[in-house]
Amino acid sequence: MKSEDEELSPEKRASRATVPVSFWSELKRRKVTRVAMVYAIVGWLVIQIAGATFPSLLIPDWALSLVIMCIFLGFPVSLIFAWAFELTPEGLKTTTAAREEAVGEDESHAHDSKRNLFTLVFAVAIPTLIFGSLALVFYLRTPDGASLDSLSAHKQPEKTVEQSIAVLPLINMSAIGDNAFFAAGVHEDILTNLTRIKGLSVISRTSSIRYINSTMSLHDIGVELGVRYIVEGSVRRINNHVRVTVQLIDAANDTHLWASNYDRELVDVFATQSAVAKEISNSIHLELQPETVGTLDNMPTQSVKAYDVYLKARSIARSEPESESSLRRQSELLEQAVAEDPDFVEAWGYLNETYDNSIRTMNFNGWFVPEGADRDAIYNELTERSLRALNKAIALDPDNLETLLAIASDSVAEANADFRAERKLVIDHIIDRFPHSAMAWYVLGWWHNLEGNFDAARPAFEKALELDPLHTQMVEGSLAHFRMAGDQERVTQLFDRLALISPEKGESKSLAKISISTAFYYVMAAFMETADSALIADLTDLIEGAAGHYEDEVEKRYVNIEFLEIDNDMDALLAIQDDIVLPGNPNFWTASVYLEVNARLMEAQRLAGQIDTAKMFAQRIVAAKDIPIVQNSNLADRNHAYIATAYAILGQRDKAQKLVDTLLDNRSESYNAYGLAGFRALAGLDIDRSVKLLLEEKSRHLTANWKVTDVVAAYHISFRELIVHPEMQAYYLKEGKWIDYLADRVPEYAQYR
Repeated sequence: MKSEDEELSPEKRASRATVPVSFWSELKRRKVTRVAMVYAIVGWLVIQIAGATFPSLLIPDWALSLVIMCIFLGFPVSLIFAWAFELTPEGLKTTTAAREEAVGEDESHAHDSKRNLFTLVFAVAIPTLIFGSLALVFYLRTPDGASLDSLSAHKQPEKTVEQSIAVLPLINMSAIGDNAFFAAGVHEDILTNLTRIKGLSVISRTSSIRYINSTMSLHDIGVELGVRYIVEGSVRRINNHVRVTVQLIDAANDTHLWASNYDRELVDVFATQSAVAKEISNSIHLELQPETVGTLDNMPTQSVKAYDVYLKARSIARSEPESESSLRRQSELLEQAVAEDPDFVEAWGYLNETYDNSIRTMNFNGWFVPEGADRDAIYNELTERSLRALNKAIALDPDNLETLLAIASDSVAEANADFRAERKLVIDHIIDRFPHSAMAWYVLGWWHNLEGNFDAARPAFEKALELDPLHTQMVEGSLAHFRMAGDQERVTQLFDRLALISPEKGESKSLAKISISTAFYYVMAAFMETADSALIADLTDLIEGAAGHYEDEVEKRYVNIEFLEIDNDMDALLAIQDDIVLPGNPNFWTASVYLEVNARLMEAQRLAGQIDTAKMFAQRIVAAKDIPIVQNSNLADRNHAYIATAYAILGQRDKAQKLVDTLLDNRSESYNAYGLAGFRALAGLDIDRSVKLLLEEKSRHLTANWKVTDVVAAYHISFRELIVHPEMQAYYLKEGKWIDYLADRVPEYAQYR
């Protein structure tokens, strides 16, 4: 048998012996460099594909790490195989043997092409498949045949790093499918931004995604991941508006450190996604490392701490319904903000608004006054703090938006009868300068609402909701307006929105419909307009259909007594004597209705000649006169009229006269709704003067559609002295509208039937 050298031609043996071959040339000849390049490209592609698909398949991040490790380990192995072996049609041979078997130039070239293909398959595909299969098998199987996830409870907890954070995937709270992609994009961007914070260790997305549907507590998740902080949140979408709600949790003790809402209009999805993620990561940065953060762009204060607590206060108003707790927390945070930066004008202005809302809810709801507390002292303290904040804001920047809003909502100035007109000028100025301020339009809506002009209020509320559709307290306040306006369709829409952004409010099903008193009011408004007695049947149906559906006992009592008076049911009115109780801590509504109900029953008893019973009701009214909420509410004029009438029935005419003179002297040019109070009280002291002033007022307000004479006719029992006066009879006879109604109910009008 011939040796390898003997098989070669003499020329080839001479070439092998005399031509030196460099190492690099030999690498290229053996295709090692090509294998290295192909391996690197294919390996990189495998890593990219694994990184993109493993999270969607819920494969943990250790599997990706294993694939990367296998590819790196396979690289030198592939190079060794490429140097030492060739895969020929006759089998695997050493490179030297395979080369010497190749004869002829063309045949050798064809054989090289086959060898390249076989080498690539062997050096890249085979190791990748082997190691990838090992990784997949290791992931899918454990020694006892169970998945690794089932053993997560038995994993050894990671050692917690103090400055470390995990961001759980944001939960899509909307039915819109595309919203899930938006939520995932925000989650990715938050992670990217957080990784740029020096000294903060951020857990990868593949690690945190495993907990998207987990029932584990955040504390346990933190222990398992070895992180101190956890971010969780949700994304809600309404039409083209999106709200991202995020909260930062200290996993060590499972306590909330910070929470906020971020509302945007989805004009450019990717730009919105990026902007929201940046704001969230900046806020987290402020919370975790405030000392390392410089002045942010457009930051209204040089103090990071002041800005942080200011944003927290704003977030409460945006994300929570108005309550005593929410107002108290807002004021505490804002006090911290102005303490950190005494020149923070936005914080001063918003602090004034918060104290104003506290005073308003004290008057209307009885908040901030614990049982047995000194209500006057609390009221005076809130008033002092409100004025301090307002004056400071004005001194710093009188043209700042928050300063102007504070001026427009100044509760202290409401004691001035002319403030309504001044407030409107301020609101118009705000809207002119800041037309995109949702709060400015919202304040304008309430201005019109309190003036009784629901038609003008509606577009203002709609504009506010268009500009800021997810502001919880704005949605709740607008809902209250539309309930008063009797717009059931809009009430349903806004209740659904409120339930979405504030689930606890969604449990208050009474908010989903207009109240019984509102429905009663609109039937009464139609009745006042037409004096059509047939509408009383509609009131009857309303009362009967409302059984068991009143919001509270006060509302039920108020509506029932209103109906009995319109229906002229004296027997039922006279039967009501001992079941009217003033709550221990009355709010604006309950105190005012308590006085009105007792006043109407007092008039009914007096009209029936039951003077002793009438005096009993009068004593109840006088006993309630010193309740601060009676003196300070927006219906103080009407309350004082009831008290004056009660004084007159009790024979204390001097006290009655003093109150009446005050009511008449202080009436404004727009003296309509409360104008009745002075005339009603004066009737018990000087009926001729009362009639004269009433008719003069009516002649002055003809173009303004003054409704007081309609009210007097409809509630003829409460206004007995006025309705039977000869001059009033002449007025109604000339007007004609109320004659048939009065003829059936008032004996003195029977002759006009």
